[in-house]
Amino acid sequence: MWARHPGNFHSAPLLAAALILSLIFMIFVSCSPYSDDDFYAGRPVSPEEISEIEAMIAAAEETAFRPETFADGSPKCYWTSGGTVWHIDPGCGRISASSPLLSGTVEEAAADGKTRECAVCGGKAAG
Repeated sequence: MWARHPGNFHSAPLLAAALILSLIFMIFVSCSPYSDDDFYAGRPVSPEEISEIEAMIAAAEETAFRPETFADGSPKCYWTSGGTVWHIDPGCGRISASSPLLSGTVEEAAADGKTRECAVCGGKAAG
């Protein structure tokens, strides 16, 4: 039976394998989709790019969800006769197919047994 002796260790195959793996890694990194990206931290932004970014932000703000409010600033909420949740968005997917859809103040919803705000549309009001 063949036995290894400490004096018979050859490092050449190990070094060759390490070299091959290093080359494969370098090829993989150079073929990355990010290797041709011209952006890097600190790149100057042109006035035209700034204008484009500002226009995109303005468009996003125009289409952002704004809950309806009463004259005193309190939010208008919506609920159905079943369940324990009230909504601030009448188009919320959790109630969109429900009818009849009731509306009023949070206090009115609470009086009708609604104990919490919808986790889906309720977070929209924060932003």
